Amino acid sequence: MKTKIISILLIAIAAMACDKVDPTGVLIAHTSVDDRVKQSVVYYHDWDKTGNDISVAGSDEYSFLVGADSHTRNDLTRLVEFFDVAIANKDLFTAHLGDLAETQPEYYVAVQDLIEGYKSANKDFLFFPVVGNHDVTRNGWALFSKIFGSSTYTFDVIVNEGKPNETKDLMIFLDSANGTFGEYQIELIELGLLFNPDKYRNVFVFSHTNIFRPRTNAFSATLPREELYYMLKKFHDWKANIVFCGHIHKWDDRVYGGVQYLTLDALSNDNNPNPGEYLVRVTCKGDGNVKWERVTIK
Repeated sequence: MKTKIISILLIAIAAMACDKVDPTGVLIAHTSVDDRVKQSVVYYHDWDKTGNDISVAGSDEYSFLVGADSHTRNDLTRLVEFFDVAIANKDLFTAHLGDLAETQPEYYVAVQDLIEGYKSANKDFLFFPVVGNHDVTRNGWALFSKIFGSSTYTFDVIVNEGKPNETKDLMIFLDSANGTFGEYQIELIELGLLFNPDKYRNVFVFSHTNIFRPRTNAFSATLPREELYYMLKKFHDWKANIVFCGHIHKWDDRVYGGVQYLTLDALSNDNNPNPGEYLVRVTCKGDGNVKWERVTIK
């Protein structure tokens, strides 16, 4: 059977970012989420004119693998294992929840070369990142956007295409790198202009800034309260199966309003040098059931 990934809103921003330290000590960017999302919309329309879709061969059951906060420097070991685990399991795609690398050109060049190497060696290899706060500091967004060209985007996974039981799942990637979803992104969500989740079997959301604090004394930025309540209701209204977050470098697993929230621990070897369950694999069954499990890497 054929599974097709389509409707990719690969969205680019060309903005220069400087960093500063907020009161909680977390690096944030002068680049605003509103600027990135506005440019995202423009980029999508330009990209859409090319008519390019991405498709892969699959079955009515598929899986994908999620990691977060690799903070890559010179050591690519953890990313290599992340990708190798996905390929060995024949996961449909890999997703990264932000802070892919520390913001120096040589680190992003190394990551880009690694990803391109995997794509060359494995024609079905797909990698989808969201942007994190470290990805937009110290001019990092200029590097990140040049490689990935995306801040806010979605894609569909179509299962049993052309058959009576054809269905599709929605993958939503949101920009929360500045500790906010921003007025413009929320306006687009409110108006229903980014996507329509009603027509999907399963809905998965990927973002960087954590929704919940796994530790009460966590040293981490959080979303504005009113915005948090708004998005919690939206995730419920979308009937989201799972909302994935990173940022805080600490595992958290909870259900709120009927939605599963998973906050992944850091993939970074500097933060977690010992083997651990730093990845999450989601399996979407042919009958629509969704199963997730933590995956150990060295």
